[in-house]
Amino acid sequence: MRTTRLDRAAAAMLAVAIAGAVTVHAYERYSQNDDATWCRACHGDFRASNYVSLVDGQPWGNLHDIHRFTMLSGDCDTCHGNDDLPVYLDQSNGGDGLEPKSCVGCHGANPSPGQPSTGLWGAGLRAHHANAGVSTCVTCHSGDPTPPAENVLPSYYFSPDPAHPSKPTDPCNPAPGFPEHYAGSVIGLDNDGDLVYDEADPNCGVPPTATPTRTPTRTPTRAIRCIRRTSCGGTGTPTGRWSATRRTPIRTCSATSPCLTARACGRRSSCSPSA
Repeated sequence: MRTTRLDRAAAAMLAVAIAGAVTVHAYERYSQNDDATWCRACHGDFRASNYVSLVDGQPWGNLHDIHRFTMLSGDCDTCHGNDDLPVYLDQSNGGDGLEPKSCVGCHGANPSPGQPSTGLWGAGLRAHHANAGVSTCVTCHSGDPTPPAENVLPSYYFSPDPAHPSKPTDPCNPAPGFPEHYAGSVIGLDNDGDLVYDEADPNCGVPPTATPTRTPTRTPTRAIRCIRRTSCGGTGTPTGRWSATRRTPIRTCSATSPCLTARACGRRSSCSPSA
């Protein structure tokens, strides 16, 4: 069958469109559809009860619970949006005083401190995978900048933080406190991706460098509904309006519409009426 110049042009445009669609999305979530794809294909179910680290082989138990309860004191909005799923790697509602950066708030850093985000906060995480022989990321991220040094604080590592007193605070993970150790872990994160961990990293010979990119995430906008909860996983009823700052409303509960257990803990226990 003879093809025309128009046919060939249309085919070329379609190929570019398909390639662009694949590239743009990359690994935007831990798993594609809450299944064994993307990060979960290698690292396993984030909510499983028997997570084992691929780095040091140590058991963590339920990785989800350690993040939401131990590290984040039940502040689900740190990683979640308005709905439980999907969970994005680099966007969320933002927890109390935390940028809306989800996973890369700890597992990444702005490669251009003080400048608007370039969307490449995960450069160190991807460098870690590449140096460990995992080439999946480079398919879409071949132009990553040099990751920030190990001693540069990720966005969520600032202190003091009374809302999240047990979160990590030092990417060099110094003894004797080892602030990146949780559950059974014996090493911390490799934030710059060079496969050299904690105080063994040459960058950790100097004090941690704060990133000047953290800005308040909650600005007075509009009053929103909040929920009283009496126990983890229970239902509640709207009790008033909280005027201090979520960008988007929290879902409300009622006797006929219970809230999901995954979001049941960590919400504020009461509201103060607003005018």
